Amino acid sequence: ALAGFTAEPLPGGWISIILDGVMAIAFSRSLRSLQADSWRAPLLGLLTGIALMAIWLGWFFLASVSFSETGRMLNADENGFLIGEFSLTSVARLKRGQTALIRLDSDTDAAEDSNRAPVMQPPVHAIVTEVNPIDLPPGQVRFAVPPGQPVSLPSGLPDEPPVPLAASVEVIVKRLSPARLVLQHIGLAQSDNDV
Repeated sequence: ALAGFTAEPLPGGWISIILDGVMAIAFSRSLRSLQADSWRAPLLGLLTGIALMAIWLGWFFLASVSFSETGRMLNADENGFLIGEFSLTSVARLKRGQTALIRLDSDTDAAEDSNRAPVMQPPVHAIVTEVNPIDLPPGQVRFAVPPGQPVSLPSGLPDEPPVPLAASVEVIVKRLSPARLVLQHIGLAQSDNDV
């Protein structure tokens, strides 16, 4: 006990009456609120969260992220194949059979006429047929365009060199899921260049 201070006990009846009143009010209010609450809103929120998580997990494991190498189109050869040029580091990742997307530049007549808007041509799908062929300089690749895809290519006279194409080519070298990317980034999966 502190010097000069004496604690006088409160009468036991008062404490029990105060505590009983507080507990009775709190307990009765909690029962009424539980009875008045509907489980629909929390259940709907829980089901929505589960559905969103399932969609995200599906995307994370099943989506495909494409990696590509970009080069420029040079011309078409006498056999109808398209010739593209890539850097030597890009060519090392290219393989026969990979898919490519050739984007022809807009209409040159529209580019010369400032009053006309350029007309964007749809991309052309092609397939890599040869990488670093013997008859071409290093870094060049042959592409074949599947039948049924009309490609308007500039044509030169037979005694003139081929007309260069105003186009870029994008070759898809690898496709991975976001989960595989994360595993490679943290070092739990081996990196590869397969499509």
